[in-house]
Amino acid sequence: PGMLMVGAEPEAWAVAEPVLGPLAAADGLGGTCCAHLGGVPVGHFVKMVHNGIEYAIMAALSETVAFMRAGGLSTDAVAGALRAWSTDAASGGFLTEIMAIVLAKRDPDHPERALLDDVSDSVGQKGTGRWTAEAAGRYGVAVPSIVAAADSRVLSSSNDLRAACKANARAPDPRRRIVRGRRRRGRGRASRLRRRRRARLRAGLRAHARCRSDGRLGRQPHRMLPHLARRLHHPLAAASSAASLARRLRLGRDAHAPPMVLGGLACPVLAATASYHAALASSRLEHMAATQALRDCFGAHGFTRQSTGETVHVAWMVAE
Repeated sequence: PGMLMVGAEPEAWAVAEPVLGPLAAADGLGGTCCAHLGGVPVGHFVKMVHNGIEYAIMAALSETVAFMRAGGLSTDAVAGALRAWSTDAASGGFLTEIMAIVLAKRDPDHPERALLDDVSDSVGQKGTGRWTAEAAGRYGVAVPSIVAAADSRVLSSSNDLRAACKANARAPDPRRRIVRGRRRRGRGRASRLRRRRRARLRAGLRAHARCRSDGRLGRQPHRMLPHLARRLHHPLAAASSAASLARRLRLGRDAHAPPMVLGGLACPVLAATASYHAALASSRLEHMAATQALRDCFGAHGFTRQSTGETVHVAWMVAE
């Protein structure tokens, strides 16, 4: 059973309701998830928007899982956190619940690892997320999360582009980093200017942290850290550079976010550009693998195994 979003003329709805109502899922309030939403095409449109919103929720969940795992949490620990969240009225829901199931599933061929680790990071789509974004554009409605979720799927499946970027990427040279580090510690005028610039950035970030702690930041976001935007010379490097510095200064649980965002400054283009660059520079997109596993769990869309290259479907919810 699921939700039924019906578009029909009133006369037709009067005939169809007794048949369709029992087929829908229970709504927890004594009724069912079946509703008459308007004329003939309205049901299809609402279902499309519903799926578009689902794109964004799945992407947000998957990115959260990838972030937690990158922070050092095991797959089992992340699954436990999601199980706890799924019981909460605010953060819970069906997708949170089954994401925990996906994380807990072991690879039948290699029981020592999670099956998620063998899921390819190329995500398919049926088109409803993209159609929702297109409809929103026609009606002048901003849906940035849905657009980002749909774009992420397109990028994950752009195999030629990703392969070209990986082929042209140079592996870091530790010796070169040491040499560059020595140059930074030099006594020339350029080195002194760099040290002063870093000192100003640190001072600004510390001031930013103090304002966050005493509540002033929320009242005057436009006055916070104006010099940071000037000092970060290359706009496309701003988000990653500032976030890296914030992490080194240990500014707390929000230190991974660019200071522009922490300061209440909207920077959608910088954030999108930084994410696009990071995706192309990554050898594996963990959040996209989680999204595809989630799609297979509730929609039987299948996934490609990294180890063998075969496309399979797994009964994720069946205990082994």
